Amino acid sequence: MNITPGSHLGRYEIRAPLGAGGMGEVWVAYDHDLDREVAIKVLRDGASSSSDSVRRFVQEAKAASALNHPNVAHIYEIGAHDDVRFIVMEIVAGETLRARIARGPLPAGEALDIALQVTAALAAAHGAGIVHRDIKPENIIIRPDGYAKVLDFGLAKLREQSPSDSSTAVRTGTGMAMGTIGYMAPEQFISSDVTASADVYSLGVVLFEMVHGHRPGDPALPASPLGPRTFDEIIQHATAKKPDDRYPSAAGMLEDLKRISRETVIASAAAPRGVSRMWVLAASLLLIAAIAGGVMFAMRARRQRDARQMIARAELFVAQRRYPDAYELATRASASLPDDDRLLDVISRVTQKVSIRSDPSGATVYVQRFKGPPERERLGTTPLDFPRFLRADYIVTVEKDGYAPATRPLSIAPIWGRDLEFARMPGTLQIKLIEAGRVPPRMVFVSGGPYRLQGWSRPSDREVDLHDFFIDRYEVSNRDYDEFVRAGGYRRPEYWKELPGQAAALGPLVPDPPSKEMLRAGGPRSEARGPRPEVFRAAMARFVDSTGLPGPRSWAGGVPPAGRENDPVTDITWYEAAAFAEWSGKLLPTIYQWERAGRYPGTRGAATSFPWGFVAEGVDVTERANFLGKGTVPVDSMPFGMSTWGAQNMAGNVSEWLRNEKPPGHGARGGSWNDATYAYGKTASFPLFYASSTLGFRCVKQAVPGEDGGFALAENEVVPAYQPVDDRTYNELRKRYDYARTPLDAKVVETRNAPDWTREKIAFDVAGRKVIAYLYLPRGYKPPFQVIDFAPAGDVESGLRSLASSIEARLAPHIRSGRAIFSVAMEGTIDRPRTTQFEEPDSRSSEYVDYAVSRVTELRRGLDYLETRPEIDRSRIAFEADSAGVWSGVILAAVDPRFRSVMFVGSGIEPRERTDAEAGNRINFLPHMSAPKLMLQGRYDESSPYASAFEPLYNLLRQPKRAVIFEGPHVPPAAVYLRESQKWFDETLGKGGG
Repeated sequence: MNITPGSHLGRYEIRAPLGAGGMGEVWVAYDHDLDREVAIKVLRDGASSSSDSVRRFVQEAKAASALNHPNVAHIYEIGAHDDVRFIVMEIVAGETLRARIARGPLPAGEALDIALQVTAALAAAHGAGIVHRDIKPENIIIRPDGYAKVLDFGLAKLREQSPSDSSTAVRTGTGMAMGTIGYMAPEQFISSDVTASADVYSLGVVLFEMVHGHRPGDPALPASPLGPRTFDEIIQHATAKKPDDRYPSAAGMLEDLKRISRETVIASAAAPRGVSRMWVLAASLLLIAAIAGGVMFAMRARRQRDARQMIARAELFVAQRRYPDAYELATRASASLPDDDRLLDVISRVTQKVSIRSDPSGATVYVQRFKGPPERERLGTTPLDFPRFLRADYIVTVEKDGYAPATRPLSIAPIWGRDLEFARMPGTLQIKLIEAGRVPPRMVFVSGGPYRLQGWSRPSDREVDLHDFFIDRYEVSNRDYDEFVRAGGYRRPEYWKELPGQAAALGPLVPDPPSKEMLRAGGPRSEARGPRPEVFRAAMARFVDSTGLPGPRSWAGGVPPAGRENDPVTDITWYEAAAFAEWSGKLLPTIYQWERAGRYPGTRGAATSFPWGFVAEGVDVTERANFLGKGTVPVDSMPFGMSTWGAQNMAGNVSEWLRNEKPPGHGARGGSWNDATYAYGKTASFPLFYASSTLGFRCVKQAVPGEDGGFALAENEVVPAYQPVDDRTYNELRKRYDYARTPLDAKVVETRNAPDWTREKIAFDVAGRKVIAYLYLPRGYKPPFQVIDFAPAGDVESGLRSLASSIEARLAPHIRSGRAIFSVAMEGTIDRPRTTQFEEPDSRSSEYVDYAVSRVTELRRGLDYLETRPEIDRSRIAFEADSAGVWSGVILAAVDPRFRSVMFVGSGIEPRERTDAEAGNRINFLPHMSAPKLMLQGRYDESSPYASAFEPLYNLLRQPKRAVIFEGPHVPPAAVYLRESQKWFDETLGKGGG
């Protein structure tokens, strides 16, 4: 395709050329959907015909598009049209830093301002694992307001050598060394495998050129007007010949530049030399003074103008809740306008007082900020008091000779509940240090005291006076468990004291829930010698890996999976976890010990408690806890998800066995990688022989003997009777959900391409409200597509996880099989946060009915939108609702006849629903879903218990219906879900594939 002004690449109209290089051409274009000008970089034909170039083009551009930083030119889209590959970028008005340097060396204040901005952009990129590879003045744009933007992130690696541009790229024996001669680090000449320190070198050259007007090595010119030795040291450190002698990334360089910005007074120029005649000298001095005064006044006025612009941007960042960005600008502006009222207001809003104490004092304190520089920073020695500390989230480590290091989260970034701001936790840390010899390896100390369970669902209301204890910092890993196996753990009966008294009580590996009497049957056994021989032999015959050797079910050949040694051990029964604890001289934790160590205490309105503090809607918990649906991660991953006692991964990764009995066996806490985020606050329970890839454990050790809360937990409650209204009454209730099909005014506001799908973000109008939805269209198949209308679990609607991540974690295989996915983002999601005035109505009120009608209408209007899309087969629409999605989903599926089949995953009914207002009561709508219905349910579901919640709901459904029960908790294993859902949709919709 020949690109010329007036031609189109999809929705983009090409308007004028911007430039060209070795890789392709850059054009000004107009985005007709979003009414804005953009820059489009088009791959040259040679590059686009090369599969390797295309792969690298997409890979690098995707990495760059993940950067969200004010000093990085944003990438909007990676696309293709006909035979053309292109990338759509923010268009930045202004001049290149090259053009600015051509007018002469930059004034001190301007040079430092640009240096801070460019270095901040590089630090963000390096923190995301992205290396630019071609930092030079041509790739830095200075806007008219002084704002710097770095271009071509992620694209420099793709540059190809041009015969007419030999000064730009150098070919080496190992491949193409990307960069520009004069700015390239020495190692770039001999290897294409460069690290972030190569960017640091290039940036050091650019800084030198900004203040000197020439690159290092050119003929010497007058000294830098920036003057202070500390700036020279930064440049020298950055441009060291050996990578190991430089800053490892731009983060450390940024911290040094910030220090100069805060602490250095920029020196003014020296007075000129005098002449012999006194009157000439006097006149000259007066003239020089006047000129110097004018120059200094002009420089000061410019700095103050720039500072006011920075303050205005900082205020915008405050409004956007981007406190670190606001703080960075405010710090820079304070050098010129330290007493500005607006500046002081910004600083007061983004900072707070922080105090850090240790017992004993005199400990060294280090801090690392969440989403900040990767290196930790030394703050000083305790006691420490900071009147102004950026309101962000940190990990604080306290170290003192002779004492075990203590690590704690300091979560002082504000959180918002319905637009109301409040603190996540106090800004005071009081840390008791324990002598190093008293803390067992890889464990953390937890103080005791009276404790009552505070989770979202409490299986006991008793208060327990806990004694001090230690808990494992991490889950028991495959490597840890391998030591137990190699030490003969499966051959030594003395570690297996918890086995039942009779071999008959062992039953099959995953039996029907055993009774307590069965588990305890068989008479006394010797606590010193363990179980009876026949019981031990029968148990060991079952506790084998996939090859028949002793070990967890997922191991093979008696060893853990290669590469997973540091992941938590899984696929073990409660008995095996208890035997490991016995071997290690520890115990499994009780629910009281586990929650004391793993849950931030208390509740606060709209916020939810996680290990690191309170979390409100709109905050993606999966950034700190492994609820990603992709399997376990190493036990030392996600350090910013640690608890207030320093234990990691107590939310997500694996659910963890408890010592407490809870029918049908023993309890488990924490939730796993395969669960919704709200599983963290639930108490699961599984048979003692149950094993799963989502279930592991950690251990505790009492500091002193005493109470630990190890008693049995409550049985399930009595199930009430549920009675729906008669059919005649139902028909009247159903009329409340009638609506007018007014214009939707729908627009696709964002399109993203992935190898398997195109994802569209859609906005449409419902009764004056802007509603957001996502549509995933499969790639490689021909339309029209069958479509699954998806209602996600409660963690999405509560804003703890994005709707897109939920869809892509669970439903991606359906898209790969040729089916489209559609989902409406309800109020409360990250895409549609609730307003300050929102308050969910009492479920017994007429306002609640209005609320239910509004929600169901939004979902039905989503179906109306689907009918406008020619790619969708409107006769083959299925509905899937997971967990909390079933609440509105039941009414939707009852009142709307467009669904060809319905699937509910992990759902049940609660006794309190009997009092819900009739027209919003699911009990009345459950019998009226006419489409075929499948219920996929875990036998040990902790959120919707099988007997008390699932069965009553299933019994209210009329035929045709089917139930598939799997041996597991609330969320089905991926293999079970995919097998059953694909089978169901193939049966009710026909084979997918377009």
